[in-house]
Order: sequence, then C-alpha cells, then structure tokens
Amino acid sequence: MEKTFEIGQVVFVLSEEKQTVVPGIIVEEVMKKTMNGNSVSWKMKVGPPNKAEVFDTLKIKGEVYGTLEEVKVVMTQRLNEYIEKLATEAAVRVENWYGKEIASRQKEIEANTSTMSADDRIDPNSLIASIENPTQSQVEAPKFNPSKPLGVHVSKEQTIAHLKSMVLENETPAGSLPGEPSMFISGPNGERIPVNITS
Repeated sequence: MEKTFEIGQVVFVLSEEKQTVVPGIIVEEVMKKTMNGNSVSWKMKVGPPNKAEVFDTLKIKGEVYGTLEEVKVVMTQRLNEYIEKLATEAAVRVENWYGKEIASRQKEIEANTSTMSADDRIDPNSLIASIENPTQSQVEAPKFNPSKPLGVHVSKEQTIAHLKSMVLENETPAGSLPGEPSMFISGPNGERIPVNITS
C-alpha cells in the first residue's frame, strides 16, 4: 500500500542503520511519469529553522511514517522478533552444550514458571494491614476474596476467618515460648512463614 502525506504534515523517519527516529515536515509532493510507470515521492524539511535542510524521501536510508504510533508498532515488532531469535538461539545452545535431558528439564521449569498465576500468591501488604489494623483494612484493602467486587466491606471476623483459611495450623513446637506463632503461611515456594493472629 502506497503511503500518502499532506503538505505541512509532520512525518517520522526510522533509520535503517540505527534505531533513530527523526521528525520532518512535508514541503512538496513529487510525481514522476516514466515508461516504467508512475511514482510519487516527497520532499521534507528536517531540522530547526536556522539549520533546516530539504531531502527527497527516496534518497533517505529509512522508512517514512505518518505517526509515532506507526513507528512504535514497527519497532516493537522488530524488537520482539529479535528477542525471540536470541531466546531460540540460547535454547539451541543449551541442548547442544549440555544435552537433551537438561534441555528438556529446563523447558519443564520454564513451562511451570510461566503458568504460575499471580492470584495464587498472597499480597504481603494486604496481609500486614489485615493483621495489624483489621478495622482500617475494611475500607482500604477489602480485596481478600477475588470473587468479591471492590467496595464490599469485610468484617473483622470475616477477615480473621479468611486469614486462618490461608494458613497452615501447627502445634506449638516443643521448647517454644508462649505467644510464639502456632500458625504458618505456606509461601509460593513451599516455605512456612510464621504468623501471629489475634482475634
């Protein structure tokens, strides 16, 4: 699809050699008719008033776009392709250098990591606010249950019940002092985090 611009329109040139974006302004439309067909090019002014120069778009090593949004889309697509290329090359090297078994194990680890849902984890800030100031958390942080819409008030009893449902109860370890935690939160990596809850 042939690009068309208006006289006086600001355009953006994406350099072919370096990832540089240069703004210009269209000052002339050039139409050529030859035996091989018709062609359209544009002359654009680039630079501040006292140093501006006029260039024909056909003589510039770059692509001309009408909006910055078009430039961002193109650059993002190319960056994603480059990242994907680097990742693919690295995965091939893992198999070539360390063997198929290790490469297969690495793929499993990455698959498990990418499928971990953020909803399965506990937000420490909400937990602290709920334990230390459950009354205030009713207004500021009522979102304990993802199925409840925001703005639903949670009572102190509901807050404590919810927190207790998130922890693993454990008998007080031998030799521990009174008042030491007897409940533990199960962390994302299986670690046990001690918690004191006062009802």
